[in-house]
Amino acid sequence: MQQLKKLAKIPLVLLMITLAGCLTIPKKPVKPIKPNIRAEYQIENVCFSRADASSLLQYIIELESGYE
Repeated sequence: MQQLKKLAKIPLVLLMITLAGCLTIPKKPVKPIKPNIRAEYQIENVCFSRADASSLLQYIIELESGYE
């Protein structure tokens, strides 16, 4: 009789473990928004404003870190 009760608990425990695993699935990272920057092209150089350079740097860091 006690063995039957123990066997009846096994599916319940497996169900709880499965549900806990499904609830802890990590969310897919969101791709960062590409900044709209303006660049001036010169011979062998590309020039950005300070704000555009900062936006571009932040975008590159987020891409490299795997989309925070």
